Amino acid sequence: MTPRFSIIIPTRNRAHTLEFAILSALDHAAADVEIVVSDNHSSDDSAAVVERYAARGVRYLKPPESMTMPAHWNWAAAHARGEWLTILADDDALCPSYLPRLRAVLAEHPDVSVVTWLIGRYFHNVPLDEANKFLRLYYDPAMRNKLELHSFSAETQRLTSRPRLDVVFAVGEDSTVPRGHNCAIRRALLEKLSAERGIFLGLCPDYACSAILLAATESYVFVDEPLQVFGSLPRGGAQTYAEQIAADFKNVPLFDGLPMQSPVLVVNHITDTLLKARAAFPALLGRIDVDWVGYFLRARQEIGELEEKGVDITTLEHDLARALASQPVDVRRRVHGTLRGRFPSLARTLDKARHHPVAKALRRVLYASPLVDSAIGALRGNQPRRWLDTFDGNVLGFSNIHEAARFTARSAETRRERR
Repeated sequence: MTPRFSIIIPTRNRAHTLEFAILSALDHAAADVEIVVSDNHSSDDSAAVVERYAARGVRYLKPPESMTMPAHWNWAAAHARGEWLTILADDDALCPSYLPRLRAVLAEHPDVSVVTWLIGRYFHNVPLDEANKFLRLYYDPAMRNKLELHSFSAETQRLTSRPRLDVVFAVGEDSTVPRGHNCAIRRALLEKLSAERGIFLGLCPDYACSAILLAATESYVFVDEPLQVFGSLPRGGAQTYAEQIAADFKNVPLFDGLPMQSPVLVVNHITDTLLKARAAFPALLGRIDVDWVGYFLRARQEIGELEEKGVDITTLEHDLARALASQPVDVRRRVHGTLRGRFPSLARTLDKARHHPVAKALRRVLYASPLVDSAIGALRGNQPRRWLDTFDGNVLGFSNIHEAARFTARSAETRRERR
């Protein structure tokens, strides 16, 4: 019997988190579901972890040779058999609500080819290397074993793809867009797009996938509820990127055509990926350009965040000023106008104040009012305002991402009942 759903877990040397991803997938074990783990030549105990669950139907695959992460994701997806494919990263977990909500969406929207959903974020409960100079830049040790969840409506929405594609090419953040590993993709669409090459490519394959899916569809379905939890590990950010560049992309030109060249800035990795996706899929993306105003604004934001974490940003600020000076007058004016309008020092002070626990509590009371929420939504162009809640696993009884995903589903169910 051909499965209807495939949950694909690409992995490499993450045996310590892989088991939790598998367990979360097994929460959806059914006759029409296949669970596939594709092992990209791990040197740790990943194969043994998968073997423990072989009797429960978990299928183990291994590519013929070690691959880059994007190539491996494409290979793993091509070897799954389901009508609907979901990529589950080996440090993430699906919530128990994932498959029931997905089945309901497909019953309501039988013509859709992409379904995406909100995600939570869990800080893995693993030992911390305090000597790691990147640790405090990209992972707050105080957040270990804690879960972050944004507010949500629990509604299902049919969204038009093109406006979200423009946001992606403005290097902006949009929690409603499919990013490859927070969505289900119809196999027929994936095979059509992958006829020449895979949809995962570049340093940020999730962004490439997002751009390609949005360009290839008129609309998609968004479930405004966390159906998945992303994992955050201490080894991340600049260190992971540096290792990835050195190991996987040593023969590939990087950051060509970008105003700035620093590998420290995530905006460069995202933008480089978007440009490579455009070059690889010219029929879909050839007429779409990067919004360079958005690029510079995000670069400025990242530099400010690095400064707050104690990083010497002298060189980065010099590079930013040099790069901006070479841009067309219109870009320079728009960037300078936006930055001046933001009053950076005042903005930082207000940002700290708005994250105070009392301020958070007051906002929740205000936004609970339908009248206030409606007024705010109108001012924001009907985009939902989301507040962020943090849950401490040491207090609430979860100690890993699988348990955190189950807690997320229970929390979501409680919120739905209260609405």
